[in-house]
Amino acid sequence: MLLSHKTVVKLNDNEANILGHLCYAAYKLWNVCNYERRNYPELDLEKYPDWYYQKKAHKDDLWFKSLPSQTAQEVCKQLDKAWKSYYALLKTKGIENPNPPRFKQDPMEITYMQNASYMRKEKTKYGCHFQRS
Repeated sequence: MLLSHKTVVKLNDNEANILGHLCYAAYKLWNVCNYERRNYPELDLEKYPDWYYQKKAHKDDLWFKSLPSQTAQEVCKQLDKAWKSYYALLKTKGIENPNPPRFKQDPMEITYMQNASYMRKEKTKYGCHFQRS
């Protein structure tokens, strides 16, 4: 089991602006990949787009390039986990009428994968979580 340490970081306006833009890029990337999964037959894709395909296909897109590489891949991986959960619920009938993953309406929290840490935006402040080794 990994231990974690949670701390709140005080950011100046410029730093908060940068992290806000990263969160915005993360939710736009989520929506682009989610649209592709929902509409892959109409987009003339040969097969259903999985996580590996999406991280490779979108690496030159604006929203993917706006994020650190590991963070952008993590957004795609989170979407993949959400779709796998949806299909598992359909298969097991765990919920009567499960809904597929939704499009994000607000900037989402991002995982900044440098040194196993991540940043979370909570209303007007940002929190940092660092794993202890």
